[in-house]
Amino acid sequence: MHLSLRASLARFRCRGSLLQLYRHKELSLWHRRWHTATTCTHMSVRGTVAKAAGHGRSDQQPQTLTAWHHKPKVSHLCPACGQQIQRLPVLERHFQKCCPDLISWQAWHATNNDQGAIASLLADAAEAEIQLRKTCISTAFRQVDADGQPIKRSPEEVADILHLPVVRVRAAFKMAQRAIPLVADLDPVEVIYEDEDIIAVNKPAGVISAPKHRYTGGSMVNRLIGYLGYAPYPVHRLDMMTSGVLVMAKRQVAAAPLGGQFSARTAKKSYVAITTGAPTQIRFRVDAPIDRHPAQKIARAVVYNGDASQTDFVVVDRNEAAALNGFTAGLVATEAMYMTRGAAFVIAKPHTGRTHQIRVHLAHAGHAIIGDDVYGLQGPWINRQALHAASLIIQHPCTGKRLQLIAPVPADMAAASAMLQLKVPDKSTLKAML
Repeated sequence: MHLSLRASLARFRCRGSLLQLYRHKELSLWHRRWHTATTCTHMSVRGTVAKAAGHGRSDQQPQTLTAWHHKPKVSHLCPACGQQIQRLPVLERHFQKCCPDLISWQAWHATNNDQGAIASLLADAAEAEIQLRKTCISTAFRQVDADGQPIKRSPEEVADILHLPVVRVRAAFKMAQRAIPLVADLDPVEVIYEDEDIIAVNKPAGVISAPKHRYTGGSMVNRLIGYLGYAPYPVHRLDMMTSGVLVMAKRQVAAAPLGGQFSARTAKKSYVAITTGAPTQIRFRVDAPIDRHPAQKIARAVVYNGDASQTDFVVVDRNEAAALNGFTAGLVATEAMYMTRGAAFVIAKPHTGRTHQIRVHLAHAGHAIIGDDVYGLQGPWINRQALHAASLIIQHPCTGKRLQLIAPVPADMAAASAMLQLKVPDKSTLKAML
């Protein structure tokens, strides 16, 4: 290989040949780096000797090679999307596609590729982009009608008002949301466990896990911002009307390994629920695939070709004589539920994580959750679905320690159980059962 390398070096002498040498198949990446270093050193030494001998041009060659090899590159950022672009023709084509409303093309061509003039033009475009994002947010969310009621507009409506393409307005919304700090709520937080890496809370029913928009509050993330002083990292969610254990990472280093446990299904979840009807078996499993409901967009259903789903159930207490009177059927509740009598307090352990999985499986088994406005029966017992995330077993993302996080049965489910004459286990008993 050394003889081949020497032969190659002998064949390529000038700067143009050096480029060909870089592409020569016989030279590996190491050989290319070695060749560049040795060639530049050789030419520098030769130029120094030539200069001492009085030859004029030899000492200029290594300077030319060095300047060509380390030529600085100027990059420009698109003020709309933040993409970094070096070549001016490419930058011009990008502007025409991404944000033609920000640049005056007469002013662009008047720069004559002068870097200072281009930098000034891009600074003005950045200011215009900031103003556009503020206008989009204000037009969509911060205007009121004649009665003082807030007006919410879609991106299509905002685009029509501002006379811009819809894709341009959507991009401005996306970038504007990233720049808006999350809202801090000062509502109380019931902390189950906390250390420097993670925090687990008992989420009340009626509160969403994460905000729908960065500029709106009302979620557990917003409450934890008010509690911690900074935004945590959500790694899983609970339905809005489901209460119970919700864990988040406090540091970015803990977010990925903690979230990975939910993706890999190694985090063990256990729920408690109050159902219609009294199951005859103490333990039973529902293994039924779930997919979107064929008629109702917000609902799910057991579908033959749906996603595989399994849930284990344990009956804690049952009352066959419980009368379910004065109910209202849920959105997709079946007629068989109308004749249901009896109730039960059950533990649910899902092995998969499909949307509404426990609610759908219990309804499929003929024991829908009371208070469920989609799959069950609503009545005077409770004003939301009687489903509670009672236990979560995880491995600490930083220490590896096993943690079992317990949220006791909430007061509204305890009251509903009392109405239906069902026994509710206390926290210690519940922990042993889970």
